[in-house]
Amino acid sequence: GNLALLISGLKQQGISFTPASLKRAIRNTARPIPGTAADGFGQGPGLLQVDLAWQHLAEHAQAVGEMLPIEVRVSGGRGRRGVYLRDSHETRQAASRLVRLTPRFPEGFDNKGRVAFGLNLALEATDEWIDCGQQLLLTHGGDSFRVVVDPSRLEPGAHFGQILVHDSDNPSRGPLARVPITVIKPHGVQSPSNWQSTITFQPGDLARRFLDPPPGATWADISLTLKSLPA
Repeated sequence: GNLALLISGLKQQGISFTPASLKRAIRNTARPIPGTAADGFGQGPGLLQVDLAWQHLAEHAQAVGEMLPIEVRVSGGRGRRGVYLRDSHETRQAASRLVRLTPRFPEGFDNKGRVAFGLNLALEATDEWIDCGQQLLLTHGGDSFRVVVDPSRLEPGAHFGQILVHDSDNPSRGPLARVPITVIKPHGVQSPSNWQSTITFQPGDLARRFLDPPPGATWADISLTLKSLPA
């Protein structure tokens, strides 16, 4: 219903849009929902804001590359659309990945427009354990940059960060592309075959625990004990 409302208004006002520009406007104007679910895994960008998404679409319809999706591809490792580190040997040391950004033009797009295409991009890492360059010139053929993820000092658990790709000449557009980075830092077992932990929950809390299984392990017994808090 919200998308239908936006598309109807765009058509009525004669404002250009594509699926890529719609997705970008919705993501860049969504309002994150606070709470334990707002950790990069329990929800997406947040709660859709129709008024802000409309404003974004109207203001930036003529911006360079606004109608184009920018494809993200990561070389090496498990993920192609992002960086994913999960095993103990991967999270003990820094990992380097090559990220390629490529604008995707529709069929029949004017060749002169392709050749003239150029975007000055600013790269922003959301967390200190992510390192990358700061600037990139994106042309019609795409370009690459290297990212180094160092999870060695992270606490055990799930960690989520991003590299946000901005138009450095017009940062108010918000990110034009995002490179998701997920690190699963496993908890160390207290003996070769045993691990235990006490977790205190409040209503709506989420808790995630990731274990590095001993070599050769094929199954596990899980025992849960519910204890009431002292009055």
